Amino acid sequence: MWTLRSYLLRQCLSHTGKKCSQSHLQFSRSIHPLLWVSRITSIFTARVLRRKWRALPANEKLQFKQQSRSFAYRHRFVLSASGCLFGGLLAYREYQHTDTTVVTQRRRRIHVSGEQLDILTRNEEKMIESRIQGSVIPTSSGAYKQIEGIVVRLLRANQDLECIRDTQWKLTVVDSKECNAFVLPNGHIFVFGGIIEDFVRNTDQLSFLLSHEIAHVVLKHSAEKVSKATRTEFMEILAIFLLFLGLPDISAFFFSLITPFLTNILLNQPYSRQMELEADKVGLQLSAKACFDIREAAAMWRLVALKMEVEAGGAPENDFLSTHPSFGKRADQLNALIHEALQIRASRHCKPVGGHDPVRSVEHIRRQLQGAPIAPGTKLEILPERARGDKAVRLTQRTAARIV
Repeated sequence: MWTLRSYLLRQCLSHTGKKCSQSHLQFSRSIHPLLWVSRITSIFTARVLRRKWRALPANEKLQFKQQSRSFAYRHRFVLSASGCLFGGLLAYREYQHTDTTVVTQRRRRIHVSGEQLDILTRNEEKMIESRIQGSVIPTSSGAYKQIEGIVVRLLRANQDLECIRDTQWKLTVVDSKECNAFVLPNGHIFVFGGIIEDFVRNTDQLSFLLSHEIAHVVLKHSAEKVSKATRTEFMEILAIFLLFLGLPDISAFFFSLITPFLTNILLNQPYSRQMELEADKVGLQLSAKACFDIREAAAMWRLVALKMEVEAGGAPENDFLSTHPSFGKRADQLNALIHEALQIRASRHCKPVGGHDPVRSVEHIRRQLQGAPIAPGTKLEILPERARGDKAVRLTQRTAARIV
């Protein structure tokens, strides 16, 4: 189980980062050897039982059913008591592992301890550091100091949260075109250069991205994902056993192939989208307490949604096969939460937000682009404020030729 949890944590952490494009689906999943052994064992056991049952004569099958009913009737009180005891023990075990998230007060079950998660996270941290070796930006560089200033500001403003107060935070900035940022459960923050160059326009938007990732740590989403993944894998193995027990081999094999896919799109991915929205909500509050312009959070998702729409040839977003909600849904949720977040911001005696509404600015850009001739393969480039002049975006073809 320890090795299995190590594998499941690695799978969860490998999807922690925020990608520039999140509408992807991995149809082939790497499976831990222990899971392969469990599945093959369940298939072999089910096939043996099914063949032995079919080999029995009709009279022996009838006799077995009658004896089973008779046994169940004679021992009904013992069986009922045993069932109640087992159910009670299972319910007590689930209750013992029930936890409540900070801020949102959501009830969930976590079966991995903090000590286990720390050890597994350190192993994952070593793997990431080995991968980015040679591309880490020095702590003396301007880019590092800018991001460090935002992180320090966020952490200092949220010292009322025990998780933030007790965690040893660390920042690593990577000189890479990869559009990614994430925080490991031990507080190690990784920011890749691509997310600054291609994803955000100003420090307020970057602060929200970082607070969103910090919120994943505050809410202990990694431990929650590992716990749910363990339960999901057990359910898949049980489903495969029942399929080979009751169906012919060809039919059972076909359904066993699509079972992980259905589990992924019907259970895992909706659950992941829920946690992303929860991290958005908490991240908005963390950013508000640090006196950033939190209106930029919804504006950022609106702008990225526009980018994806333009580059997809006008096709609407679809998050059904994604681990993340659509950018439009995330922007809608943030807009609904903005009034509450502004009240939190005002309670910290922050300077009132003023000037133009960033969300309206994005909608103005959308209206402008609706009448613009956009050729296939066009890219929409999000420009940082310091370089954009009076423009927020720029349309370029694959050859990077500027067309507006």
